[in-house]
Amino acid sequence: MNRHKTRKLPKLHGEGFRDACHTISAMKEYPNVHAGRLKEALGRDGLDRNDRIALFHCIKDLKGKEEVLDYFLEYLSTEEEPGILIYAVWCTEGVEDRQLQELFVKLMDKYRTHENARFDYKGSQMVLKGGACMGASRPEGQLTSNLMRQFDYFGLDYRGAWKLLMDDGRWREWKGQNGFL
Repeated sequence: MNRHKTRKLPKLHGEGFRDACHTISAMKEYPNVHAGRLKEALGRDGLDRNDRIALFHCIKDLKGKEEVLDYFLEYLSTEEEPGILIYAVWCTEGVEDRQLQELFVKLMDKYRTHENARFDYKGSQMVLKGGACMGASRPEGQLTSNLMRQFDYFGLDYRGAWKLLMDDGRWREWKGQNGFL
């Protein structure tokens, strides 16, 4: 993919924008296609929900996500809609950064006790045949679930991590042990 095509992306709108995101994502194996090339598109005003989600899907598959970390540090600290935050957290998977982890903990504090997250906790404790669990079904629970996946150092399985999050004392203790208080 040449630079000409990634330069056009910020000028596209709607379906054309989303199609371009999917095309870039499909070409992820090319050495010159990396998340840093989409910085201008990330900073663009006027992206609707679907455009932003398509862009996050695209970035999820690309190398060099660290190059757009500054965007996600700002975005994750200001976005309020759990339905979009789900994708923003999901696409930062694999980026190891202390500031990002601190934002994840703040988001956990905000959404882990939401009534829907508590309902999803109950679902996470129901083990299905084959060992899978029902997990999260509502946006707040899905967001909490995505955040948990970013903290592989919980040292707990999925159900155990939910138990930690739903126990205020254990959660506070974990945050203290890991320097997040």
